[in-house]
Amino acid sequence: MIGLESNQIWPDRTALIDKIRTSCLKHAAKFPDHAFHITSDLNWLRYLKQAELLKRIILPRSRVLDLGCGLGFTTALLASCCDAINVIGVDLKRHPTWHELEEFGCDFCVCDAASLPFLSESVEVIVSFGVIEHAQSDIEFLKEVNRCLKKNGYNVLFQLPNKYSLSEYLSKKMGLWHHDRTYSESNIREQIKACGFDVTYMAREHFIPAQVHRVSRSLGNIFDKNCREICQLDVILCKTPLSLFSQDYLLISKKY
Repeated sequence: MIGLESNQIWPDRTALIDKIRTSCLKHAAKFPDHAFHITSDLNWLRYLKQAELLKRIILPRSRVLDLGCGLGFTTALLASCCDAINVIGVDLKRHPTWHELEEFGCDFCVCDAASLPFLSESVEVIVSFGVIEHAQSDIEFLKEVNRCLKKNGYNVLFQLPNKYSLSEYLSKKMGLWHHDRTYSESNIREQIKACGFDVTYMAREHFIPAQVHRVSRSLGNIFDKNCREICQLDVILCKTPLSLFSQDYLLISKKY
C-alpha cells in the first residue's frame, strides 16, 4: 500500500519515498494531529503530486524553506525528488521524526515562521503546506517570507483553505475539525499583492476530501483501495463549476 503511487511518479526513487512514509507512520499514532496527513493513501498521493510540481519549479542548487513542516515528510520528499538543493524544514517544535529524515539530505530548524533566523534575500523558494491559516498573523507570515526570498523567488502556498469549501462547511456542521481561518480568491490575492508578490498561478483543488477515515474506517479503507481513481475523478471535478466549493487553493507567487 505504501508504494502505491511513488513507483509511477519517481520510478527510480520508490524505495526512498516509501522509507520516508514508513518513518513517519511509526510515529503517527503519537501525533494524531499529523497522522491523517500520511495514513490516507489519497492524501499521500496528493503530497507526491505536489512535490512533483515543486520539482519543476525548484532549480538545482537552490536554497528552499519548508515552513510549518511538522513531522518533516514534505521536507524529506523535496530533498529526495529535487536534485542538488539545500532544503530546510521549519516548525515551532522539534519532532522525533526529524533525526531519521535527515538522512535524506534535509535539515530542520525550530523557530517561528513569523521570525525566521535567515538572512534577507537568501532563499530561492519558500513552500508551505496548509500553514499560513494557522499563523497568528497571515500578513506578518507573508512579510517574513518576502524578506527571506531573493528577488523573483517563489512563494508556494499549498492547501490554502477555501472560504466556500463544501467539506469545511459539512465538517463544521458535524462538529468535526475544520479551519477557523479561510480565504476567498480575492482576499488572498489582495494580501499577496500587498506583501510584495505577483501571483503567477492560482487554482482550486481537492473537491473530494481525503481524510474520510475520521468519519468512517470502512469508508477510509475504500478510499485507500481506490485512491488512484478517486484522484483522477477529483481532477475532473475541479475543472467544473463545482471547483467553487473545493477544499483549498494552490497559489504560486513571485517576489517582485
